[in-house]
Amino acid sequence: MDFNTRSGKILKNLSGMFVLKGLNVAVTFLLVPITLNILDDEKYGIWITISGILLWIGLFDVGLGNGLRNKLTEALAKNNIKLAKELISTTYVALFLIFLSIFLIFQFVNQFIDWQAVLNTSIFTNSQFAEIISVIFGFICLRFVFNTITFICFSKLDPVYVQLMGFLGKVLSLCIIIGLSKFITFDLFLLGLIYSSTPVAILFLFSIYLFKSRYSYLIPNIKNFKAEYLKELLNLGGKFFLIQISTIVFYQSQNLIITQIFGPLAVTEYSITFQLFSVITILFSIILTPFWSAFTDAYSKEDVEWIRKSLKRMVNVWVLFVFFSFLIFFGFDLILEVWIKKEIFISSDLKFSILAYVVINSLLSIYSNFLNGVGKVSIQYYLAIIFALFQIPLSIFCGRHFGVAGVLFPSILFSVFTFAIFYIQTGKILNKSAIGIWNK
Repeated sequence: MDFNTRSGKILKNLSGMFVLKGLNVAVTFLLVPITLNILDDEKYGIWITISGILLWIGLFDVGLGNGLRNKLTEALAKNNIKLAKELISTTYVALFLIFLSIFLIFQFVNQFIDWQAVLNTSIFTNSQFAEIISVIFGFICLRFVFNTITFICFSKLDPVYVQLMGFLGKVLSLCIIIGLSKFITFDLFLLGLIYSSTPVAILFLFSIYLFKSRYSYLIPNIKNFKAEYLKELLNLGGKFFLIQISTIVFYQSQNLIITQIFGPLAVTEYSITFQLFSVITILFSIILTPFWSAFTDAYSKEDVEWIRKSLKRMVNVWVLFVFFSFLIFFGFDLILEVWIKKEIFISSDLKFSILAYVVINSLLSIYSNFLNGVGKVSIQYYLAIIFALFQIPLSIFCGRHFGVAGVLFPSILFSVFTFAIFYIQTGKILNKSAIGIWNK
């Protein structure tokens, strides 16, 4: 196979991505028991909730990253290097200004937040929580500015570099934690500092390396900032932003809802279960990742046949992943015993709810990946608004009536409905019968 073709580049990246993602997952799984031993169950639940809230706030990049991903891929497909450099430079400048503003606003608001009430614990004072959260949030803001390099890698069909950055960030965290644990006693502040700063360091170093080597012709320059491109990036990016928010509402509000209703210990149980099943999501996302920008490239060149074949292959792969999901479900207790090495009770209801969510969303992600790639996201945009409005109150209601597992019920039902809509829209686009909102 010619590895310079679209399919060849995907296959070449997939081999490296599977190795790196496998190592990444292994390091992540190593970090969980190490962190649990350092913090204990309750503090670990607090850490998961804090990091989730801050990641939620930190995703307010108004979708510029994904907007850049699509527009840059189109520019590179047409070999328009001047436009590509202007898009990259505009995105960097805009993200820097956005996150500087968000950080300054957060610093002011942070001092008035009752973190003990938010986190449902009095293990630290409000001033201690504010200090911990302020430092972590600062690094999260930096992370989302430097994260622009990952979207450039996606547009260049080089997602393997994104996996490498993620892996090295986790390894660096692991090495620092293991090394320091021999000499000092960890607290939540130090752990948060390590976890939040290491990804920033890796992204910064890789940005320098790639812009001095493979992407030297794309290096950003403030002189290439074009304010007129912001509208173009924000038009598509704004829709991605709302879609991002709905996703984050699910992932991060679950921890907060569970903390409020059941306490931090329940967050630990939920988080560990979700992380174990997320192996399926992670591995499946490895396969999907190169296709987003590949779909953008293929659609801009009207290569519909390649798109159809790719979608069919991904559905076949999904069936295989469903089988592995059930293997994890039935072997859950044994896996947990080997992994965590401490007794944590997880109900069958919670395990099955997370299994259902992971399986349905893996299938849904095939079609959302295609729609994202071709920029037809208006339906996703409106569905995201509906989801964001109703998901939290419905999750609270179901959680109070059905336990921790019930918190997931609204998300599962919404995912089934969304899959049906995306499947229909994909068919209409490929058959060139999409009109109105179906083609936006």
